[in-house]
Amino acid sequence: MDGMYKVSVILPTYNRGNIIDKSIKSVIAQTYAEWELIIADDCSSDNSPEVCSKLARKDGRIRYYRNQKNLGLPRNRNVAISHATGDLILFTEDDMVIGEKCIEILVETYKLLTKKGLKVGSICPALVNSYVDSSKKRNLLNYAKQDNEEITSNSPCVIDEKTGLIYRNFSPEFKKLLLVEDCHSCSIYPHSLFDEFKYEENAYKGTYTGEESDLHFRIRKNGYKLYFQPEAVMYHNVEEQGGCRQPLYKWGYYFMRNHTVFLARNYGKKSIIMVPNYLFFLFRMMFNYYLRGRQ
Repeated sequence: MDGMYKVSVILPTYNRGNIIDKSIKSVIAQTYAEWELIIADDCSSDNSPEVCSKLARKDGRIRYYRNQKNLGLPRNRNVAISHATGDLILFTEDDMVIGEKCIEILVETYKLLTKKGLKVGSICPALVNSYVDSSKKRNLLNYAKQDNEEITSNSPCVIDEKTGLIYRNFSPEFKKLLLVEDCHSCSIYPHSLFDEFKYEENAYKGTYTGEESDLHFRIRKNGYKLYFQPEAVMYHNVEEQGGCRQPLYKWGYYFMRNHTVFLARNYGKKSIIMVPNYLFFLFRMMFNYYLRGRQ
């Protein structure tokens, strides 16, 4: 694959009509012009169709699709892939703003790696997180992240061998291209990869935690390499409503359920030991959180 690469940007969305225009406009503002944007609306009940259709009429590179029923995030991603015509596929989210040089940098990185003969499965950009309403931060989750900052101080992605938990810190502060064991969900892939792999549609439920890591583990097992490019940046403005957001008690249930499924699918017999280790860690973390009087 030589010359200009066409990038299919896939934007799954659900009930985010109040903010999705920012995500769409960040694609339009890219310094890299050879792209198409596929908006995959998972049967939103808000004003998403009006907002997306209006912006699509202004730029012929934008295509809007709306599912007739809610399919769930993994299946919605797979349906969107079937509409893609690009050489590369980049996923973004409806509460994400893409830095204006992000796609250009990711494409150039892909070219550099493939010219070296490397079997590239995915390249993920840096993520800069912020909360739209800081008073609604999920304090238990933030506590868990803060409690493990030391783990990710030297690597953007660390996998705990005992629990299978994946600690991520895809910060632009790392400065250089790195080989990683897992990427986040907003990564770029060769389109041809999805002739071999799909997102698992039935295994993960609710918040769909683990579905992107499941894909990445399968990719790595087949000899592909995953990379982190901190010079490309996306900005995640975390919303509390819409998308896959759940109340904390539901999030906790789906996190436990989905990670247990992830361990069984990816670690086989070893998961018999890892699941109890993981559950013990989780309950210990929750106990310490409440013991310290955090709300």
